[in-house]
Amino acid sequence: MEFILYFLVFMFGYVTHRTFWTYSNAKSSLILLQSAQMTSLLILARCMQNYLHVKTFGSNQLIKNQATEDQIQNYKKFIDNEIRYFKDSSIKYIVSNTPDHFIPMLQFDDWNSAMSYLDNLNQTRMTNRYDTKN
Repeated sequence: MEFILYFLVFMFGYVTHRTFWTYSNAKSSLILLQSAQMTSLLILARCMQNYLHVKTFGSNQLIKNQATEDQIQNYKKFIDNEIRYFKDSSIKYIVSNTPDHFIPMLQFDDWNSAMSYLDNLNQTRMTNRYDTKN
C-alpha cells in the first residue's frame, strides 16, 4: 500500500512538472515570436525611411538637372508604387511565414495595423521598463 502512495506522489510531481514546463515553454515561444515580429517591423520601418530618403534625394537631383515637371512626377509615382508594393509584400511575407499555431497571436495583417502594433508594443515595453513596481 505504501508503494502505491509513493508511486502516486511521484506521478503527481511528474505531471505537475510537465505541465509547468509546457506552460513556461509556451510563454517563451510567444515572447520569442513577439521579439522577432518587433525586430522585423523595426527593420521594415527603417527601410521605409531609406525609401523616402531616396525619393527626396532623387527628386532633388532631377530638379538640379533641370528635368521637366512630368519627369519629376513620373519619378515620384514610380517610387510611390515601389513603396506601396514593398509595404504590401513585406507584411504578407511575414504573415504567410508565421507558423499555423501562432496565427491567432498575430495582431496585424497590413502595413497600418503593423505600425500601430509596433507603436503599442514599444509603448508597452517602455512603460514596463520604467515601472518602479517591478
